[in-house]
Amino acid sequence: MYPADVQPCPQAAVWGFDPRSYQRHSLHSSDRNFVESNCYIDIWIEVVHALNLEVYPFLAFTLASDFEDDQWTFYKPSFDDLNYLYGFNVQEMYLWGALHQQILTQLQKGKIVLLEADSFFLPDTQETDYRKNHVKTTIAIESIDIEKQTLGYFHNAGYYHLFEEDFRGIFHLDKPKIDGYLPPYCELVRLDRINRHSSEELLTRSRLLLRRYIGLKPAQNPILRFKESFHHHTLPLLIEQGLEAYHQYAFGSLRQMGSCYEFTAYYLRALEAADHTLDVENIAKRFDTISQVAKALILKGARMVNRKTAKDLSPDFDEMARCWDEAMTELSDRFA
Repeated sequence: MYPADVQPCPQAAVWGFDPRSYQRHSLHSSDRNFVESNCYIDIWIEVVHALNLEVYPFLAFTLASDFEDDQWTFYKPSFDDLNYLYGFNVQEMYLWGALHQQILTQLQKGKIVLLEADSFFLPDTQETDYRKNHVKTTIAIESIDIEKQTLGYFHNAGYYHLFEEDFRGIFHLDKPKIDGYLPPYCELVRLDRINRHSSEELLTRSRLLLRRYIGLKPAQNPILRFKESFHHHTLPLLIEQGLEAYHQYAFGSLRQMGSCYEFTAYYLRALEAADHTLDVENIAKRFDTISQVAKALILKGARMVNRKTAKDLSPDFDEMARCWDEAMTELSDRFA
């Protein structure tokens, strides 16, 4: 209990950003093939950026992504990598009380909170899910005001605020907790041991991660396996199910593959910018090609599903597979 003349502060902000002036990282610039990749890596790019840390060193993990039989790897940075490079400490948040109150407590202690949220209540998804679809996504909460019912959060390509009805919706405040209610998954991110290594030290550490992830690359060309699955199983099913099912599938497959290797290209160029002796531009270009072809394939696939007419996309998949083989072979020869 608090004394009558002392009341707890109902608000907290780790940095106190304003969405109108927030400058997102260049990896979320409009000239990318995929401005938004997946919710988890996108928020980490902005969180690392918000701390004025170098973003590119943690992207080595993209080399280990694979085709997972009916999807591409939903690629996420490793907590071990984030700790090794920057000092982040990520822990699961145990939910025992009112979620918004628990988040307030964590933010007041200088931590941010990663929350599995419903895109239905996220205004930044205006063009896709806002007030239309209930879709699970992850946001990084940076500020909260319980009295004014406002929330500041990172999501996808930037930083945003939500208010009042959306605030109540995110936290289920307008609905009683019925039997069987499943609380969302939350993680708290401690920022009290952030390491600001020199660029030289970050380069050294990132190259060690590069060698590790080259060793974890798929044993077989994943794009060839993707091609076989797409043509022989998935495409006929999607033509039958329609465009809505196709767009869901494309997000988890072609978009994840294309955006992942686009990040790989950016990562390799950042290494070369820090150490001009590396000369990895030709490798980066091969990953760029994979990303560009994957983006074109999303549109080609949509047209086929819409017209209910299957076409052989083998030349596109074969081009991406060739680029993958050449890039991975050269990386292994030079860095493994």
